[in-house]
Amino acid sequence: MGLRASPELHGKGLSMTPFTPGGWAARDLIRGQVMGKGTRGSTFGRYAIVAIVYGISVSLFRQISISHWLVMCGFDLTVLLLTPYRYWPALFVGEFFQLLVKSIQCFDQFGWLWSVQNLLPTLLVMAPLVWVARERWHVLHRGYLNIPALLACSLLVAAAMTLDSLVSLSVTPLPPGYVLPGGWGGVAGRWLLGNFIGILTITPTVLAFRKMMTQYPWRQWASRVFDSKLLLESIGLVLPVLAMLVWVGLEATPHTATRQIAQIAMFLPVVWLALRHGWQGAAMGGTAASLAIMLLMPERYDQSTLQAECLVSFVISSMLLLGGRITAMDRQAEQERIDVRMDAMHWQHR
Repeated sequence: MGLRASPELHGKGLSMTPFTPGGWAARDLIRGQVMGKGTRGSTFGRYAIVAIVYGISVSLFRQISISHWLVMCGFDLTVLLLTPYRYWPALFVGEFFQLLVKSIQCFDQFGWLWSVQNLLPTLLVMAPLVWVARERWHVLHRGYLNIPALLACSLLVAAAMTLDSLVSLSVTPLPPGYVLPGGWGGVAGRWLLGNFIGILTITPTVLAFRKMMTQYPWRQWASRVFDSKLLLESIGLVLPVLAMLVWVGLEATPHTATRQIAQIAMFLPVVWLALRHGWQGAAMGGTAASLAIMLLMPERYDQSTLQAECLVSFVISSMLLLGGRITAMDRQAEQERIDVRMDAMHWQHR
């Protein structure tokens, strides 16, 4: 067979002759060692890919996040909700190296205390809360989304991230005479709002698309999704309405009532989609409304934008709860129709 035994195997009485039991045992032992090395290498490769992809994604999301629209928080929560636990260490490592680069770059400016504190991955702060939501509150249970559990987890994560940012700010050397806009209370309020609306912008919509993807086989997914009434109505009706509101707001003078009214009116598509399509409609409408509000923001810390964000976050949360109830009622009605048809078929065959 061309297999040569090592001296160690001969010493154990395992001949490489394939026609003896010892020969087969030696061959299987060698194969197992080779396959074990290949499996460990493949596992390490997957972990490395997860860490690298997440680190790059973190860098990109940080570029578009501002204090009162922290979509980075929504991205992190979504990743932890959907990623298997075995890949969580790879996520922690990926964020750690991204933070390490930042700490090295800012060491001269902010000092060693800030640089060391900055090395704590924010995912480690989120992870216990997400674990409770997944294991105790069953936020994703048998393919169905537990909306109250998701909103409770979102609020807790937003509060935890706000506290983590305040701790980081407390050890950050500020320029002499620098005054925080709105003081510590104003900073905490903006960060809490930004984290929460960042979650509402990203997480529910990603979970809605995940539900669509798991409903159909991969070969049918594209055709089914593009035939979806929710997607068609979002593209054909909601986006034009939001585009019109954005145009009205941009044409108006900044800090005027017209622009503020246009920003506040962004919640209307959220309500309409929620009543039409349940929580999935509220999720997609909320993402579109959040993006439209930010397009109308004339400057950072704009009070009109903050007020519009507060209103829209309240509307998205309420419509997610209402939409979840509507979805549950539709599912129950569909199950009752199936039961009636099954009973009718049963009586026909008797």
